[in-house]
Amino acid sequence: MVSEFSAYLKALAAVFTSELGDKTMISTATAAIAFKRAWLILLISVLGYVTANIGPLFALTIVKGILQEHGTIVRIIVGLGFIVMGLVTVMKEEKEEPIRSTSLLSYYALVTLAEFGDKTQLATIGVAMNTGKICSTLAFGTIGYLLANSISVSLATLAGHRINYRILKMVAGILFILMGILALLGY
Repeated sequence: MVSEFSAYLKALAAVFTSELGDKTMISTATAAIAFKRAWLILLISVLGYVTANIGPLFALTIVKGILQEHGTIVRIIVGLGFIVMGLVTVMKEEKEEPIRSTSLLSYYALVTLAEFGDKTQLATIGVAMNTGKICSTLAFGTIGYLLANSISVSLATLAGHRINYRILKMVAGILFILMGILALLGY
């Protein structure tokens, strides 16, 4: 059996490296720009990661069957979700609007669905199976996920203060649309 400390490090490192450059990392950064509430987007993204991983970690066989049977449907829903978020981001009026809870709920659902079958989820499950430390894997995987996404949100926020908001919004929308197309194509 693997030591507790080793399990912590494996989970943190595996999830952190899996999340770097991942679609949820990019979408978290672009959502932080679009919603202008970096801390709230990070929280929602982390909740999406935990939601997507808690069940699989405690019921690997059930989720394996669901992903095998319905993986294409989940991929299509995620792809269309990214495209819709991209179109909304690009076409949204320039005026400041309060954040709507439905927008945040949509983002949460999108991140949660995007994590199903994703390399970050597979890394999380793999570490849990390898170490046998389910709770440690979830806890430290969450920290790794938060660290990776904090970096992207920080960079996006810094860029957001130096670049015209309209340009950032357009780039964010285009990135969402591209991620949706890639998800639909199975990437």
